[in-house]
Amino acid sequence: MNAKTSVLTFALMLLVCSFARGQNVRYSASFPSISSTTSTPWLIANIPPNSPKIAVCNSPANALPCTNFATTYTSAGAACPNGSQDTPDPQPSACQPIGDAQGNIGFWAAPGKYDYTVCVGTNCFGPYTITLAASDKNGTCTMSSGQCAAITFTTAYATTPTCTVTWTGTGTLTGFLSSQRTSSGLQPKSSVNSDTAVVDWKCQGSPN
Repeated sequence: MNAKTSVLTFALMLLVCSFARGQNVRYSASFPSISSTTSTPWLIANIPPNSPKIAVCNSPANALPCTNFATTYTSAGAACPNGSQDTPDPQPSACQPIGDAQGNIGFWAAPGKYDYTVCVGTNCFGPYTITLAASDKNGTCTMSSGQCAAITFTTAYATTPTCTVTWTGTGTLTGFLSSQRTSSGLQPKSSVNSDTAVVDWKCQGSPN
């Protein structure tokens, strides 16, 4: 193989790797538990040492926790090993077995249908079925008085999408996150009106 052929081969490999990385889709979600120590039930974050441990698998999952693992990636396109499939926000981040310090989970995967299971200590939950589509939309916004400004999608979904809102760790967050959604947009909100959190949002649904 001459020098010119080697350069062309290397350039083609870079192009293929870049294309593969660009096709991966981000999934992020909060995974709280219900408090059992108070008279009124509260949602509480699963934080260390009880961080949620995820297993991302091909659908249908084969067990709880599932072991028919699917390949997840970092934001740079590097494959994560089985058992360390979580890549916590904010990005970029390394592969790890558990969620972040706020109890959120997240991963990158190619478009498709997946099941994932979550274990908190010895208690395991799921499987949860998700479909990642290349038309997924995501972004970041900063709350003022407990909510972001209303976000309008460039292209509307056919129906109201499923959306997740996660805290980036910047700003103040003392409440619980949610979002008001329509097929054409969303508005991330906190249950506490004084929060000024910077949040990542992501929506998944059927393209219009």
